[in-house]
Amino acid sequence: VTALVNRGAREATADKAVFATLTKRIQGLANTHALLTSEAWSSALIRDIVLPETAQIYGEDRVTLSGPNVRVTSEATLAIGMAIHELATNAAKYGAFSVDDGHVDLSWSRVNDATGDRLILRWSESGGPEVTPPERKGFGSQLIRSTIEGNLSGKVEMSWEPSGLRVVLGMGFEEATGKVS
Repeated sequence: VTALVNRGAREATADKAVFATLTKRIQGLANTHALLTSEAWSSALIRDIVLPETAQIYGEDRVTLSGPNVRVTSEATLAIGMAIHELATNAAKYGAFSVDDGHVDLSWSRVNDATGDRLILRWSESGGPEVTPPERKGFGSQLIRSTIEGNLSGKVEMSWEPSGLRVVLGMGFEEATGKVS
């Protein structure tokens, strides 16, 4: 698929940036597929999903990952992988990863709230340029919402704080892990 996109990019006369973005999204998906293939398409640890999209690219000094060893289903692996890829790409263009001193904290936990057990992932940027809410919803934020809310019946909360983007991805623990609470 990447070869087809690259060929299209070579033949394109305009919008070459679109092809570059598409290639990066395909590579992010390919990384997640490779992880699932190594796990016989059954499940993956959250740390193994987020590490290649964050600390392995931007450095362990710029990314703090924390959370328990939670194994999620293949469907949740794909959704979380795509969401984190989009958040990291956005941070590289406009946020914490676009400057040398920027930092991302990414944590995940199992919480019990009024609706039952939930799996919560929190993305928090700091040290980047001042953030303002976008004037329109971009493809990346739409992709995050469709994968988390559509595929996992989850909820996405985005907050553009001046100090950095904050995102909370929430989903039913049982749906994400395949384990009955």
